[in-house]
Amino acid sequence: EVSAPGVNVRSSVPGGGYQGGWSGTSMACPHVAGVVALMRQANPNLTVEQVKQILLDTAVDLGAEGEDNSYGMGIVDAYEAVTRALAYLEGWGTLAGQPAPDPDSIPCWENTGEEAPDPALVSQDMTSIKNIMWNYVGLVRTTPRLRRALSELRHLEVEIESFYRRAWLTDNMIGLRNAVRAAIIVSTAAWENKTSIGCHYRI
Repeated sequence: EVSAPGVNVRSSVPGGGYQGGWSGTSMACPHVAGVVALMRQANPNLTVEQVKQILLDTAVDLGAEGEDNSYGMGIVDAYEAVTRALAYLEGWGTLAGQPAPDPDSIPCWENTGEEAPDPALVSQDMTSIKNIMWNYVGLVRTTPRLRRALSELRHLEVEIESFYRRAWLTDNMIGLRNAVRAAIIVSTAAWENKTSIGCHYRI
């Protein structure tokens, strides 16, 4: 009833390692499962029915308008799905019992960056994060790999944070900063969890 990226996907392969160019529902299904995992992380109290409805309601419509045989209700949208999952939490929109701030009272953004972000640095840093996660924090996790991942990610975080505070704010810069922090969160969780669970195998 929904679709997900499933063409030319980089995936784990038998015998260890990763390989690009894989296509099919075996590639698309893990994307949907990942979105559901993010939703449940944001709101563990969601029911199966709520998860399904959120996926359908937040999917980005593609192809013929409305539900169709090619895309179903559309392609899954992780950000919107997690945002909707959070909205199901009791007290969403309040802080310590106080109403949420009035959006009109929030001052306009002032871009105080000193320089345009170098696209080569952004691209290299993002590639480094992806390779660290693919190679060290993949399906098979070992203590030396996770130790190396955390060391390299923390070094990258320092460099990216300095870069972020000097450069003009752009979508790529925000994505880069979020990527390294998310990578550290995932790697730290993997380091703390000593058991094999789900599709992840700890050696």
